[in-house]
Amino acid sequence: MIPININDSHWFLLKVDFSNQKLIVFDSIIQDVAFYEQYLNGIAMWITINVSIDYNFTKEVSNNVLVQRVDLGDKSCGIYTILNIVSNVCEVSNTNAYITNIFNSSKLLLLCSKILLFCSNILL
Repeated sequence: MIPININDSHWFLLKVDFSNQKLIVFDSIIQDVAFYEQYLNGIAMWITINVSIDYNFTKEVSNNVLVQRVDLGDKSCGIYTILNIVSNVCEVSNTNAYITNIFNSSKLLLLCSKILLFCSNILL
């Protein structure tokens, strides 16, 4: 799983599924797969060069994703990316049902914000 930032303004999650040869996008503001094409092609090329295997990846946008809540504003995509990582690691089949109650906990939102800030500082 690779969190990807677009122009310092939006985060989404890319899952590389080697066994099924898929690149799967998890984004809180779901777009068409064409929107992510340059990122998917870049990751596929990097894998081919560094792993020395030419995978024939199919590309898709998952609909099992936590969709961004409007009332949290447009700056919460990083938090949603972290929560989508958690749901993927836990292999949750229905992300929205799994995480719906989590947003009642301000402690979790604070923790996600701190994790995102920490990750941003490492990348700088």
